[in-house]
Amino acid sequence: MNEALEMLSPGLVRNVLLGSAFLFLLYLLFRKVQDTNLNWAMFYSFLWVSISLFLVNGLSVYWGFWSFKEERSTLIPHDLFFDWVVFWGVFVPFVMKGRYLIITALFLFWIDILFMPLLAKLGLLDLRENWLIGEFLLIFLVFIPSQLWFRFSWKAINLGWRSFFQVLVMAFVLLIGLPFLANLYQSESMPLVPRVTSIWMQIIFIIALPSLIAVVDLVEKGQGTPFPFDPTKKLVRSGVYAYIRNPIQWSFTWLFAPLAAMYQSELMLLGVLVSVAYVIGVSNPDEKVSMAHRFGDEWKRYKRMVPAWYFKWRPTSITPAKIYFNKDCSICSFLRSWMENRNPLYLEFMDANQHDIVLENLRYENEEGTKYSSVKALASCLEHINLAWASLAWLMRLPIISHVLQIIVDTMGIGADTCKVSE
Repeated sequence: MNEALEMLSPGLVRNVLLGSAFLFLLYLLFRKVQDTNLNWAMFYSFLWVSISLFLVNGLSVYWGFWSFKEERSTLIPHDLFFDWVVFWGVFVPFVMKGRYLIITALFLFWIDILFMPLLAKLGLLDLRENWLIGEFLLIFLVFIPSQLWFRFSWKAINLGWRSFFQVLVMAFVLLIGLPFLANLYQSESMPLVPRVTSIWMQIIFIIALPSLIAVVDLVEKGQGTPFPFDPTKKLVRSGVYAYIRNPIQWSFTWLFAPLAAMYQSELMLLGVLVSVAYVIGVSNPDEKVSMAHRFGDEWKRYKRMVPAWYFKWRPTSITPAKIYFNKDCSICSFLRSWMENRNPLYLEFMDANQHDIVLENLRYENEEGTKYSSVKALASCLEHINLAWASLAWLMRLPIISHVLQIIVDTMGIGADTCKVSE
């Protein structure tokens, strides 16, 4: 075995692996029967492996699990990286179709246990004492999530998880991938670990907040995701979309400014121009055709009333809604009075006993079919007032924060015991 390995040229092995990966991709490209849903699901898996493998490998090298015998040993050689991404992100999901995940993961772990020492004997990398820990990280952080995203997309299930993967990918690209590329191409090196201060984190969060709640609205109200192939089934006109038409593009564009300051990179400011050019040249033309085709006149009316690149102060075109209060509850009466004094738009105040079911809490319902109770119901009411109160509402409706607030409210005994309508 060792003699056979010594006879093999590392360059030959790498060329064979690279050629095999390209041949498989050509097969997928030119096969007669194409499954669009399958192709997009494989693309998502490919995308996750590409980004997460880069990150986990970098951490494994940094922690001393292994290193590559290249000029920049912190980076995996480009051809091996490409082979790995194609094998895990495209070949495996194409063959297994997301089935038998645990068995497949164990099988790939076994293959890596055999294959990694072979690469070491060929002189492509150095394995350290605890390299198996890095393998565990690769399986759990790279392979398994990629197959889950593939399966969720291919089967059109677990909408929330599909959107979660999308948000993570975009965050990795914006916060890690693009700064890394900027460092490669600018004349002066910049810190790959930026100076993170509370002020910069607050600025980044404020800019990112509209896009984060936009994803929540697309999932909960529009029954879709931000990605073009996984679009919404309903036109969302409430929440953040009552104030701006493109909150995700707005956040993504302006986030380059604080990131450029944190990474001390003027080159990253070009991201603002590139993002604007993408919106004008690619996104807007596609949106014009796609949204008009899917939603017709409803989209045209919405487009006329809501700006694309700046926030309205008052939601003059927000979806009409009703909020149900228990008139016998002192807390509900106070909230109703406070809300009425702020003149919310298109919000009708109703007594809870007028609802066709027995309500145990505040109840918010709008004409899009959105229904919220308790904390989310109150937050949704704030969105009918103005941008300042809506910003607070978006913070309250974020998934983790809304659950924490609800636990606090329930712990304080404000809820079913105080707001329930007597039968």
